[in-house]
Formats: sequence, C-alpha cells, structure tokens
Amino acid sequence: MGGLAACESRRVLIVEDEPYMADAIRDGLRLEAIAADIAADGDTALELLTVNAYDIAVLDRDIPGPSGDEIARWTSPATISAPYLTDYTSSEFGARS
Repeated sequence: MGGLAACESRRVLIVEDEPYMADAIRDGLRLEAIAADIAADGDTALELLTVNAYDIAVLDRDIPGPSGDEIARWTSPATISAPYLTDYTSSEFGARS
C-alpha cells in the first residue's frame, strides 16, 4: 500500500474526544502498521507534541481544552509535518484552510 506505510516507520497523533472514533482511526492505522497515540483533549495533545515526534496529526476541532484549530496553529514543521483538522459534526467537514 502507499501513503504513510510505504515509507519508514511513521507515527500519528489522533486528537479526538470521542473514544469510539479515536479507536476506529487508530485501528485503521494499525492495519497499515502505523503507530498512533490518542489524546482526548487539547492539553494532552500539546503535552504529547512536546515529547514525541509525529508525522501527522488528525485533529478534531471541537475538543476540551485548546481546540484543534489552536493546536494546528501551535504546531510547526519542527513539531509535526502536517496537522489535519476534522470536524465530524459540521457541514464544513474537511482540512484546515
């Protein structure tokens, strides 16, 4: 398969406060042998970003603590290659602008 799994070992941060959604994303990544950590709130996400290197983050916009938008603004190429915002409950579903 292509994508992240085609390269060397990858690591993804999943920032999602709905446990079933976070687990579903992580399980899908595991099928591709991609390591993933889950943060259920913005504060935990920021903590994980300071101690781990991630290739990409899947960020829910509507989470407790700092929002997914705030986390995306906080990140830089030094902390994460490509943050990706999602909003599962909005009609604006998609990537950050």
